[in-house]
Amino acid sequence: DDGSNECPEWSPDGSRVMYRHETRTSSELWWREVNGDTPAKRISPLGANAREGVIAPTGKSLVYRSVDPRTGDDLWITALGSADSAPRPLVVTQYSERLPRISPDGRWLAFESNESGTFEVYVRALRGDTRTYRLSEHGGQQPLWAADGKRVFYGSGGHLESVRFAMSPGFSVTERRIVIADGVILINGRHADYDVARDGTHFLLGAPKGADSLIVVPGWRAELRELTARKQGPTTP
Repeated sequence: DDGSNECPEWSPDGSRVMYRHETRTSSELWWREVNGDTPAKRISPLGANAREGVIAPTGKSLVYRSVDPRTGDDLWITALGSADSAPRPLVVTQYSERLPRISPDGRWLAFESNESGTFEVYVRALRGDTRTYRLSEHGGQQPLWAADGKRVFYGSGGHLESVRFAMSPGFSVTERRIVIADGVILINGRHADYDVARDGTHFLLGAPKGADSLIVVPGWRAELRELTARKQGPTTP
C-alpha cells in the first residue's frame, strides 16, 4: 500500500508478520496474517511514532521504539488486544535506546544504547527492576537472543560475539567469546542485519556489494609467457 514498509518480525506463533509502516505523516507498527486472508491491522498506539518493535513470547505485549523530540529514541511497552491499555515507558532517557529484543522466557530485554558515548548492548528486566546492565565491552550493536535464552549475540568491531550473564549473587558476565571472527558488517540502526538459527550455530548474514573474493588461476605462468610473446611479436635471430 502507500508509504514504505520495513523491519519485519514474526509473531511468536508464526501466524503473523509485524512491520513498520511509514508515510509522510506517521510511523506505525502493523501486522497481518501470513495467509493474507485478513486486512492488515495497526498494533502500535495511535500517535506513538513507533519505528520498530518486537512481540513478547506470550504474544500479549509489544515493545517498541518511538522517537520523541525531547528525549530521542526511547523504548515503550504496551499490551496487545487491549484497547484501554496505556503504553508504559521502559527505557526513556536523554540517550538513544534502540533495537529491543525480548528473551525467549520473556524475562529480559536486550537493547542498544549510546549512554557511554558509543553504542553498547545492555540488558534489563522486562518488568520490575529498572536497572540496566552492560553486556558488551568495546562497542556493541544489534543484540539477538539464542533460542534457548542462554546467550545474547551482538556485533562488535567487525566480529559477531556472544555473551552469557548471571544475576546471582549480583550481575556478572560469565562468558564472552567471538562467534564469527571477521567480515561482519552491521550498519542498520533500525533493525537487525542478521539472524540466528534455532540451533544457535548457524547465522544468516548479508554480504556487502563489491566484497573481496579470492580467484585461483591455474597454469598462470604458461599463460603469462604466451601473452607476453604475442605482445612482443616474433624476434629476429
